[in-house]
Formats: sequence, C-alpha cells, structure tokens
Amino acid sequence: MRWSARQIHFLHFQQFNAPVEAHQQIRDAVAKAKAQQKGVLVKFSASWCGPCHAFDRFLYDTTGVGAIMQKHFVIVGLTVLENAPNDVLNIPGALQLATEMGGNLEGDTGIPYFFMLNASGQKSGDSRSMPDKSNIGDPETLVEVVSFDRLLQQTAPKMTTAERARVKAFLDKAGGRP
Repeated sequence: MRWSARQIHFLHFQQFNAPVEAHQQIRDAVAKAKAQQKGVLVKFSASWCGPCHAFDRFLYDTTGVGAIMQKHFVIVGLTVLENAPNDVLNIPGALQLATEMGGNLEGDTGIPYFFMLNASGQKSGDSRSMPDKSNIGDPETLVEVVSFDRLLQQTAPKMTTAERARVKAFLDKAGGRP
C-alpha cells in the first residue's frame, strides 16, 4: 500500500500531536490562570470561518491589543465544526463544552463563540452578551464593540480603563469606523 503525503501527515499529527480533550485543556488553563492571577478566555472557531480568523488576529497579536488580552486572560482556542478532511482538527469534547457553557454552536450562537472563566474556574461571562443576548462573535459593529467592552469590565476586573480604551479603539478601527 502506498501512502499519500496527506495520510502520512495525518498519521504524524495523530501520533505526536493528538489533540487534548477540551475539558482537560480548560482544567490546565484554569490552573495556569490561578497561578498567574488571570482569567481564562475560551474561544471556539473553525478553519473555514473568516470572522474566527479576524478574532484570532486580535487575540494573538502580541505587540498590540492582543498583548493586553493575554495580560488578563489565558487564551484557549478550540476547533469545532470542521468537515472532512479537516475534521481531524476538531477538539474532542469541544462541542459538548460549548453547550455546557451556553453556546449552541450548530444553532443560533454560531462561531466565533467564547466564554470567560475566573481564576477559580467559574464562568464569568460569554459572547452571548449583546443587548438581545445574541453572540458578539468578532466585535465589528458599534453595538458589538460596546457589548464586548462591557464584557471586559465584567470579566477582567484588573484591566485598566486605558487598556480597555485601547482595545475598544482597535476594534472600532478594525470594524471600518473612523
């Protein structure tokens, strides 16, 4: 039998990079957050989701506002809703975790969906924080940015007003507003 490069890559990925189950990733993140006196931000995304990629660029930018987010949160990214052949990227237990935390990813919530935990592992908020309780997703519109700012006030009590203002200004600019 001759193996394709894709099959070899998959076998290597499975052997050396088997995904850690979602609930275990959260337990590990809470332990790290407790030691670092931070919260935990858990986000759900997929490779095909454009708004998920935009939110990732925001969270993982280590030189700009992403550094502010990383200062206040241990960030955990969980891949969900992938179809073949990318279904190997789905994190075991992630859909169940999202449901447990109030996200209906295959229904009215969609992705990106995220929730926050305090350093004790208790849920402190989630992206269903719009005035109508819909999902903020990747904050772009004015109401999404304002809702995200309120969520940060609630879930990151050590984040300064100046830091929140930088995050809000970045999101305003990223959303195409002056």
